[in-house]
Amino acid sequence: MKEGPCRLFGTSYSSSLKEASLFNGVSSHCMDFDDVSWATIGHPSVSVAPSVFACAQKGKWNGKQTLLAYVLAVESMHQIARLTMPQLSERGWHTTLAYGVFGAAVPAVRLLGLNEDECANALGIAVSRAGGVRANFGTQTKALHAGLSNRIGIDCAEMAACGINASHNAVEGADGFALCFTGETIKGEIDIGEFWDLHENGLVIKRYPCCSGTHPTNDVWDEFLSAHPLKAEDIDHIEAGVSLLGPKEMTCHLPQNAVQAKFSLEFASL
Repeated sequence: MKEGPCRLFGTSYSSSLKEASLFNGVSSHCMDFDDVSWATIGHPSVSVAPSVFACAQKGKWNGKQTLLAYVLAVESMHQIARLTMPQLSERGWHTTLAYGVFGAAVPAVRLLGLNEDECANALGIAVSRAGGVRANFGTQTKALHAGLSNRIGIDCAEMAACGINASHNAVEGADGFALCFTGETIKGEIDIGEFWDLHENGLVIKRYPCCSGTHPTNDVWDEFLSAHPLKAEDIDHIEAGVSLLGPKEMTCHLPQNAVQAKFSLEFASL
């Protein structure tokens, strides 16, 4: 890994813009101790913040510039999510990467000084780079999705800066992102600048370092045990009601390692 202006989180090393974004995205998500968005039912900060911080360091941004880039990055992915959720998630896509590439492109767009047309090209390119499937939950590739979101987002902005164009309605147009990822056309309009998801809905900070789908059960179980202490021998079995996405997210019923355990409701409830 080459040295560069962007710090690798938790280390004394630095690397290039894209390599640091990849490393920091993966390392920030590998413990599953991050934030959750109601808009994406995903993890917005790990999707875009490594791109923001890397661009801030390379561009020597001040705090205001850095915060603005973060807000614009999160809002960009959340606005698209508001018009395509929950259908996208129901079809098996991992929202952290599927939406994150749009947000992660935004800091690089600002760093490179792209104009409106070039910005639209970057987002159009991101449509063809979005992905990430839930089948990889319970493996190390799930955390890799967060790193890829940041690196790919920067890639898209750099390609647009080199003059590569893309459809400006690749998100909502015929055979675009919405239709291909959800099976439906977009109903409504993206209204960034009028509705701010961060202000209206905010972010949820995890209490436990595991899949967010386990948290409601953990909360209820902790509350019950506080009022009714039990011993292990007192418990015959436990039945848990979960969301419609619960069975799709928590697929590791007999976890064999720490990564699988984060996607096991049985383990999380112990």
